Amino acid sequence: MNLKSLKLFLFFCLTIALCSGDNIIELGVSNVKKLGNNEYLIDIYAKNNVPIAGIQFDILGEPFTDQKNGKWDSNEPFIDVNSNSSWDEGEPFTDKLNNQWDFGEPYKDINKNKKYDHELFTILEVSGGRAESNGLDFHLGKNKGVVLAFSMKGDLISKFSPNDNSLFSIKVRKNNNIPCEFNIHSIIAGQKGVKVASRFIPKLIK
Repeated sequence: MNLKSLKLFLFFCLTIALCSGDNIIELGVSNVKKLGNNEYLIDIYAKNNVPIAGIQFDILGEPFTDQKNGKWDSNEPFIDVNSNSSWDEGEPFTDKLNNQWDFGEPYKDINKNKKYDHELFTILEVSGGRAESNGLDFHLGKNKGVVLAFSMKGDLISKFSPNDNSLFSIKVRKNNNIPCEFNIHSIIAGQKGVKVASRFIPKLIK
């Protein structure tokens, strides 16, 4: 199965399910080791009170303010007034935030190059932690900014314990020579594909 099929599989599991808001998983950085040549080994922890079946991590670019754009986008719900199964000019719609930078949205220009940078870090390798020991496989997106982890056999990452909350380690290359915030947009799937709420605590990498 190729990477595209694997990603579709994970998204299928996530989108067919209801979101469980009672068990918010805290994610963050437990340790950073500088390796040289702007490369770092970043240990990720997860305080999960429910088992984890699948993970998608998208490394975020420069910090920005997500705003509604006042126009209909393809993933936004609308009222199909004329029943033609497509949005038409003037039909009511719900303007949503999309969790990604769009042209015109304010952002913090960290490296002062007068443009928004989507990739502050490049993922080189992912390994270890409870994800690997519990049988999950790792896959990287083509742009090296996305991590997928899941098991085709249905293996799960067990609940964390005070003695072990490690999730996995990410080897990255920082794409500039100034301090940058390491931040992730996370999507977590629990048992039976149920989407579990999560939040990632950013870490400044110097």
